[in-house]
Amino acid sequence: MKLYYFHPSNGNFGDDLNAWLWPRLLGPSFFDEDADELLVGIGTLLNHRIPAASRTLVFGSGYGYGKKPAVDARWHFFCVRGPKTAAALGLPPDLAVTDPALLIRPHVAPWIKPVRGRVGYIPHCDSAENGDWASIAAAAGLHFIDPRWSVDRVVEELGQCERLVTEAMHGAIFADAMRVPWTAATAYAHISEFKWQDWCESLGLRYHAQPLPSVWNGDVEATLAQHAKNEIKRLLAKAGLAQAHWTPPPPRRSTRRVWEAAAEALRKAAAVSPMLSDDKMHDMRFEQLNERLKALKTYAKQP
Repeated sequence: MKLYYFHPSNGNFGDDLNAWLWPRLLGPSFFDEDADELLVGIGTLLNHRIPAASRTLVFGSGYGYGKKPAVDARWHFFCVRGPKTAAALGLPPDLAVTDPALLIRPHVAPWIKPVRGRVGYIPHCDSAENGDWASIAAAAGLHFIDPRWSVDRVVEELGQCERLVTEAMHGAIFADAMRVPWTAATAYAHISEFKWQDWCESLGLRYHAQPLPSVWNGDVEATLAQHAKNEIKRLLAKAGLAQAHWTPPPPRRSTRRVWEAAAEALRKAAAVSPMLSDDKMHDMRFEQLNERLKALKTYAKQP
């Protein structure tokens, strides 16, 4: 059986969690590279891009990007991320448990050592590429946690926070599993409200994000040739002469005023009363995931 998940080129702890967590849950020899049977893992993975297989197993994945998958008799669902995923795919409501990242809970207890007064900030992995959020978080007095770091480092850094502001959904999922109160934030259009709502509803929460200004690095890391090419594209686009097949240039570097506004908005987000799922709901979902995990192990033992 092969574990199927997204492999971001620059790293993203929410996706990289698959390689970290599943061997701990199922044993290091559970998976191989035989793609004839797939386990669709943690992430917003349920779409048309899943490769065809003789058997496709789904454990806690979510829908939200791309076209819906062509589900047939070769698919078996142990659970999905939340009620919106279940409804979108026409699945029974009882399959909507929650994101399986909740299962980190017993594996991260040694890292939970909060530093008094420390509030963390985790941007979305794409946002971390767009702007210098480490500097913005420092200006706002927040502890920056890079979503491109390893799972171990993210868990360690998050465990030192008393509260968290996060644009990354798995930042909130990790925090909730570690019982660190969290506040959602959003700075860019690429943040999927659907998948946030899907997960929040699975825990009886209502998604509400604090707005942050979009901040752009512009052409800071571009070569002179790339910078010139981007400027030409921007000018042609402004004149209505852009071509559909062009890769769009990044927006120009944000002004100092925008960066200062982002730091102020981050300070305000950190002052908002944070969220945390109800202890009973949290425990119930944890037990349900473990029951589905037992069912997966039983399935795997069958010929």
